[in-house]
Amino acid sequence: MAKTRALGLDAVRFPSTQVPSADPNTLDDYDEYTAASTACTGAITTACVWKLTKVGNKVTLTLPAVQGNGVATTNFTVGLAIPAKYRPAADFASVCAPLINNAANQSAPGAIKVTSGGVISVWLNGTFADNFTVTANAGLAFTTSISWTI
Repeated sequence: MAKTRALGLDAVRFPSTQVPSADPNTLDDYDEYTAASTACTGAITTACVWKLTKVGNKVTLTLPAVQGNGVATTNFTVGLAIPAKYRPAADFASVCAPLINNAANQSAPGAIKVTSGGVISVWLNGTFADNFTVTANAGLAFTTSISWTI
C-alpha cells in the first residue's frame, strides 16, 4: 500500500506571472489580490483590508473582523470594488455570522452579498432589507470568508 503525506500550503509556490500548462492536472492558475479599503460606507465607517484568492475558477473573499461607529442604515458596503477578473457572473450572497449591531452580538446570521459589478455588502440577515438599526457599533465579529465560481 502506498504511503501519502500531507503537503502544507506554504510549500506550494507559484510564479508572480502565471505560466499556464496544457496538462489539466497541473495546478497553475493561482492569483491573490489584497485591497486596503479606505472606509466602509453605510452602517459603519472604518477602514479594512480584505483579500481575494483565486485557484482555477474558484474565488474566495476573506473579510476581516471590522467594526466601526454606527449609523442607522440597512447595511454596510466594503470600500473598493472587486476587480473584474474576480467578480461573479451574477449577484452572489452567502450567510455569514456572527455580526455586531449596536455593540451586541446578533444571534441571527448575516449575509455577505457580492454583485456582478464587484460591490461587497454586509447585511444583518438574508432579507437584504432594513436590517441594521445601529446607533453604537456595527460590523463583522470575526474574520469570515465566502467563495464563488467564476
